[in-house]
Amino acid sequence: MANTQTQAAQTQMNAPEHVQVVPSGKAVGAEIRGVDLSQPVREATRELMRQAWADHGVLLVSSPQWFAVQKQLAAWVLDIVQMGQAGGYMVNTSHLDQRSLYELPALTLHEAVPGHHLQIALSQELSNLPYFRRNISVTAFTEGWGLYSEFLGEEMGMYRDPYELFGRYSYEMWRACRLVADTGIHWLGWDIEQARRCFTDNSALSEHNIQTELERYISWPGQALAYKVGELRFRQLRSEAEQALGERFDIRQFHDTLLLGGPLPLDIVEVRVRDWVKKSQR
Repeated sequence: MANTQTQAAQTQMNAPEHVQVVPSGKAVGAEIRGVDLSQPVREATRELMRQAWADHGVLLVSSPQWFAVQKQLAAWVLDIVQMGQAGGYMVNTSHLDQRSLYELPALTLHEAVPGHHLQIALSQELSNLPYFRRNISVTAFTEGWGLYSEFLGEEMGMYRDPYELFGRYSYEMWRACRLVADTGIHWLGWDIEQARRCFTDNSALSEHNIQTELERYISWPGQALAYKVGELRFRQLRSEAEQALGERFDIRQFHDTLLLGGPLPLDIVEVRVRDWVKKSQR
């Protein structure tokens, strides 16, 4: 514990003024300085963050101004092992009147645990791999795992009521619209208003978030497709493994097989999983 506190203190010395470092073991959300939130939103946000991060060191962003201009709903900040800097989960608190609290559980599962934070932290610990393999970004793998983590939230019981489940399903509609917009813009030649209608007619996203998504996918061809292709492949491989192994299927070993090879192209992930299935059948 002393080492953790020392590392956190050292990291805090180098951190920007608007960033607070919280040592591992301290309940997350115990203090968020400089954020003007209504009491119900503040308490709900704290509770959700406690659930997902109570046993993990994080960076808490205490002022939304610099992050607000980035427009996205949230982001995971890369931990830097060599500097003792913990990973961080940032929630954009600007435009709160256009951000739905019911989406926060799915968002947290995607960006934090068991999503990006868990997957990337495990990858960084793979000392048997070269540096570039531990830190490479393979969109279909990394974002596919993020979407798969939202699905895992149902099995984990993280969605506590229909309100939060609606947030998950709202995210599914959002991703479906992204697939249509990505394909429409970059393959069919749609203009921005054609893509916008897909979101306004079929999703619960606010106008602010729709504009953010449109700007993102106009400038990033194929990324939305990579997200969903990755998730669908992970779920397909899991279904095949469950059918092949029956009662011998171990979800923990399956997830280890996915994650402990580091970020990989999906065809190589498929080879790893099928090799694991064969070994488990012996």
